Amino acid sequence: MTQKTVIRLLTTVLTLACMTSSRAQPAATPGAEETKLIGVLTSDAARKAKADACLGLSHIGTAKAVPALAALLSDQKLSHMARYALEPIRDPAVDVALREALGKLKGRVRLGIIGSIGVRRDRAAVAPLGNLLSSGDADTTDAAARALGKIGTTEAAHALETALADVPSPNRAAVHDGLLSCAEALLAGGKVARSQSLYDRLRNAPGASPQVRSAALRGAALVRGKDGVPLLIEALSGNVPSLAQAAARTALEMQDAAVTRSLADALPGLPADRQMLVLSVLGKHGDESVLPVLTKLAETAKGEIRVAAIRTVPEIGDASAAKALIGLRTSPEKAVSEAALAALSSLSGPDVDNAIMAMLQDEDAGTRRTAIDLIGQRHMLNAIPALLKTVSDSNKDVRAAGIRTLGKLAGPGEFPVLVKLLAASTASAEIRALEGALSGICAREARPSGDSVTILKAVYGDLPDGVSADVTKKVAKIVASGNLSIAATNGNFGDPIRGTRKKMRVEYIADGVTRNKIVNENETLTIMAGAVPLPLTEALIGAMPSATPAAKSAILRVLKAARGPEALSAVRQAASTADKTVRDEAIAVLCGWATVAALPDVSRLAKSSKDKRAKILALRGCFRLIPAQDVSSSKKVAALQAALALAERPEEKRLALSALAAIPTRASLETTSGYLDDPALRQEAGLAVLAIAEKVAASCPTEIAAVLPKLQALKAGKDIGKRIAALSKRVGEELNPSGFESIFDGKTLTGWEGKPGFWSVQDGAITGQTTKETPTKGNTFLIWRGGTLKDFELRIRFRIASHNSGIQYRSADLGDFVVGGYQADIDASSHYAGIIYEERGRGIIGPRTRKTVIGADGKRESTGKTCDEKELLASLKKGTWNEYVITARGNQIVQKINGYTTVELTDNQKEKRLLEGILALQLHAGPPMLVQFKDVRLKRLN
Repeated sequence: MTQKTVIRLLTTVLTLACMTSSRAQPAATPGAEETKLIGVLTSDAARKAKADACLGLSHIGTAKAVPALAALLSDQKLSHMARYALEPIRDPAVDVALREALGKLKGRVRLGIIGSIGVRRDRAAVAPLGNLLSSGDADTTDAAARALGKIGTTEAAHALETALADVPSPNRAAVHDGLLSCAEALLAGGKVARSQSLYDRLRNAPGASPQVRSAALRGAALVRGKDGVPLLIEALSGNVPSLAQAAARTALEMQDAAVTRSLADALPGLPADRQMLVLSVLGKHGDESVLPVLTKLAETAKGEIRVAAIRTVPEIGDASAAKALIGLRTSPEKAVSEAALAALSSLSGPDVDNAIMAMLQDEDAGTRRTAIDLIGQRHMLNAIPALLKTVSDSNKDVRAAGIRTLGKLAGPGEFPVLVKLLAASTASAEIRALEGALSGICAREARPSGDSVTILKAVYGDLPDGVSADVTKKVAKIVASGNLSIAATNGNFGDPIRGTRKKMRVEYIADGVTRNKIVNENETLTIMAGAVPLPLTEALIGAMPSATPAAKSAILRVLKAARGPEALSAVRQAASTADKTVRDEAIAVLCGWATVAALPDVSRLAKSSKDKRAKILALRGCFRLIPAQDVSSSKKVAALQAALALAERPEEKRLALSALAAIPTRASLETTSGYLDDPALRQEAGLAVLAIAEKVAASCPTEIAAVLPKLQALKAGKDIGKRIAALSKRVGEELNPSGFESIFDGKTLTGWEGKPGFWSVQDGAITGQTTKETPTKGNTFLIWRGGTLKDFELRIRFRIASHNSGIQYRSADLGDFVVGGYQADIDASSHYAGIIYEERGRGIIGPRTRKTVIGADGKRESTGKTCDEKELLASLKKGTWNEYVITARGNQIVQKINGYTTVELTDNQKEKRLLEGILALQLHAGPPMLVQFKDVRLKRLN
């Protein structure tokens, strides 16, 4: 935003403000307002007031204001504001005033006057401005030259040209700029010849900058039209790179057939780097008449010129260019053959498809193979019938190419034919090709069943590190439409980087498994998900009995791509057949099955198979599929622990450790930590422990602290070392958090008070106990006498052997060690553990694992889930130490046990909610019980 724009905006705001503040006043007429502002200028008002008046006059000023404003032009502080007001006034009196000031003033004030004269394009000022070109002051000369350029008349140009010979070197750039401006203005005014003479003079002006010469070349060429092409060719042939690039840019603007032909004729004689520039221009012009020149270059040129010519052909060519490109497809130069194939695949028009179809009938096998490749590249679905014939070609390479391309294009209609061919095949190469083709069809035809497909990230471009575009939303839209095959093409995603062969990478979740796939440009990425239509699976199953032995194994692998319960059943049946070869392949397919539907079979094999290879494959399948189940983390960990117990080799144990690392729980931490002393697994175990510990540091700081020395002893790289150091720091903060005070000394009940005979300190812990002989007649409490609590965080470790207990907070002392209020429940049976119970109040108000809101009317609403209840209960072990964390802020309470959030409560019932009260520990009436507490730490929250 320019300074003038800012000033105008400010003026508008000030004007609106004045209007708003004086709504009750009659609106002033523009003439009256102008008179008022002129009066400010002619008074002894402060400089700020006069500047504001100038701002106002810049909007409403007329010839009436010119004298007052002109009087300020000599004022060093207000001259610029006066000029700002004068410039928009449409009256010749302004120009007279500025010219008079020009002859009288000096220094920076005069520079401003010169600038304003240029803005107003005052032709009468050409002579005085011309005189200033030889003023001897560099700033004045520059300003005058640019002002003359803005005026842009023949006289202004003459003044600049006259001065050019004698002007000092530092001022030539300004004079050149002025002359360029004059040339543009004269051309716009219809004075073509004079404009052309200026451009020509500047093209070769001594000392002119590359920017000036380039601009002058452009102007000289454009003003001549098609007759300006020789100037461009001269620049392209010359030794000045900046002029050559300017010539190419200018040629792009000259969309004329004669221009295009002239450039094409000159192309062979240009230096190599200039040929590259012209080829780019010709491609953008799109004139088919230059196609012979391009095809000749494509056939005869060398190196990058040849490749560039080939790449340009599709931009302007049609079927007539196909023949030359077909010949280049067999070039021994890889870059040339690849460019030719890419060009052929890009040529547009139905005639191109017809030419490619005709190639299928050629006697030369290489030509037929090229045609098949192009059919695949161009995705010519109408060629499928012809492709089916190629699988019977006499040349094995042609047959393989046909099968491979059918794998890309064929659909359900061709599937039975290909299955029949596979079942009868004995040649291994042909079996592999047919297997690939059928698997490709399965991948394309698979439709999501009960499992969803989630696109996590998709990018298209110069991967891995070059320019690329995020196409996640576009890929997700394609998948949402039911299409699981995504072509990596510019048509789908645009072209983020021209002239570069691109790749597409897609990360997605299908059937509960995260995958990452990469394909090249013009290839198709197929997301494996769901199952194929049943008729395809039935065709495979039906072919099994009569298939050749080698084909049976291939059919089993295609069934793996087909998926679905019918396919799995067929593989399961084959896994128990008498034919060892088929049985082994079926077991391998079963163990590599993509979905958890195969997990029961794989688990049985892992437990019961006597075959060492089968057991290894099954264990690997277990370690892959168990984490993909839709069950709680505790069940996943238990299943992995069971499978890990069956593993004998380090290789499988490493897979188990890797799987456990992705399930951060106390149990997975304990299991992986157990392998830190195994020399063969220490490194993998350490990485697994680290990954888990980083996520459970808040709930398992003591356990992590115990294994930290072993992690620190690992031979780890710099990044791993940083992670271990960060973990160590965090664990230290968890074990000794800042701002907390210990409210139990570990030795006595100092600061606590309870009914005698029930409370003591044993083994460094507060111990509450009742027996048959010494029961409590009602719930009794050990009360902390440190005062009442409002907002706080309490951390306390507990263990309970039997019955029920709890931690009271924000509670009332009812006398005789009886308490009423919020309670974080502790229960040896785990039935109530973790809930919020209001003792002597509303009962259970915070159900376990729920986010609960109590309304002003007392009604309770569950708004979500806090954690998995099975995982929480699995972390709670009777007779061992557990940790409670209770945080209360205003009417919001959060309770955690062993890092699991058991309750989130928002209590909006004002007449019953509790915002302040005492802290106490409970002994419950009833059967004998024992409960202990230690590490009691309190932090008061502001």
